[in-house]
Amino acid sequence: MVVAATLTMAPTGASAAAVHAVPCNATLLANAIAAANAVPATLRLAPHCVYDITAQLPQVTGNVSLVGGPSTTIRHDPGTMANFRLLDVGSTGALRVLGIFLRNGNPAGDGGAIRNAGRLVLNHVTISGNIAGDVITPVGGNGGGLANLAGGRAVVASSTISGNDATRAPVETTTGNGGGIYNAGRLTLFFSRLYANNATSTSATAGTGNGGGISTPTGGNSLVLQTTVAENTVTNNGGGVFNAGTTAVVRTLVVRDRAALGGGIFGATTVRRSIVRGNTPDNCVPANAGCN
Repeated sequence: MVVAATLTMAPTGASAAAVHAVPCNATLLANAIAAANAVPATLRLAPHCVYDITAQLPQVTGNVSLVGGPSTTIRHDPGTMANFRLLDVGSTGALRVLGIFLRNGNPAGDGGAIRNAGRLVLNHVTISGNIAGDVITPVGGNGGGLANLAGGRAVVASSTISGNDATRAPVETTTGNGGGIYNAGRLTLFFSRLYANNATSTSATAGTGNGGGISTPTGGNSLVLQTTVAENTVTNNGGGVFNAGTTAVVRTLVVRDRAALGGGIFGATTVRRSIVRGNTPDNCVPANAGCN
């Protein structure tokens, strides 16, 4: 029931949009997204292709679908020193991504791979090796993999978010929250894996960043359903899940996460029919009947 309801959040007009094949060329991909902002389109990316981009792709302000596979990747060109995220969805934008790897984004700010202020659907997507924030500048960043901003609506289905970092720069006023996901809007995450993400401090003193796996600040609303949250790490609180807004964890596995407090879950969270165990130094802070 939840799956059927949430997947209806696909971009308006996506099913009727024209389909355009995009050859394995980063410049052509950027041009195609810019064109789709004006005329809704589904962009069929090349299989077995790595789109090495040297700058952030055009902000999505219209209705755009990116469909890849098998083995389609969009990544920060390893030969480019510039700091940038891969994809950005504006408040008027609607983006659907299907069957694509998103790798190595590194903006000096929020959303290592994706920042969303509009509508976003990720289905069978892998987000890995991305970093939000820059320790050299230094600038802190939230959402190592995905930053869903206030007013943004995101659905993440059957996807993997792993090995991402929300960097806390060595300045006491900056924080990095949500190693995997930072959600200040509305998020549904289901049938997915959220593992080995980090929101750790680069300062000699204890960090103030929260949520190694997912961080939901005040005003955010997160539903985590039938998902594995494992082996995420944070310097401060909420190794797996940090909640200061509204979060429900349902039929989900939260294991082997690490934090100063709330190794599994930190903050008042609804936990139903889930397994929360084997986290360090504890499973849930405050105590929660759903944690075992």
